[in-house]
Amino acid sequence: MAATQEWVSVARLDEIPPGAVKAVWLGDEAVALVNRDGALHAVGGTCPHRLGPLAEGRLVGDDLACPWHGFRFDPVTGRATMPRAHLGVPTFAVRVVGEEIQIAVSPASDE
Repeated sequence: MAATQEWVSVARLDEIPPGAVKAVWLGDEAVALVNRDGALHAVGGTCPHRLGPLAEGRLVGDDLACPWHGFRFDPVTGRATMPRAHLGVPTFAVRVVGEEIQIAVSPASDE
């Protein structure tokens, strides 16, 4: 990741406890902010299957599940986990500054 990466504050730490998923916005793009066992991750908020609102999904085990059809994604890598042959979603770097959660404007990966 380049040192000149632009970061955007999207939430406060107390808004996303462990096990929670929160829809946040990067401009007009939805992003799913996930707290998986205390580790924060951010992935594209739209499921590539039928463009479902992945940012409104929930954690099922370690995976983020789309609320429409149950397709699942690893919030760390963005890879599809069920079904595995499906397209993944982009991931975004996450950092915490004070009590603010920030995500990188540019995707870290583009599955």
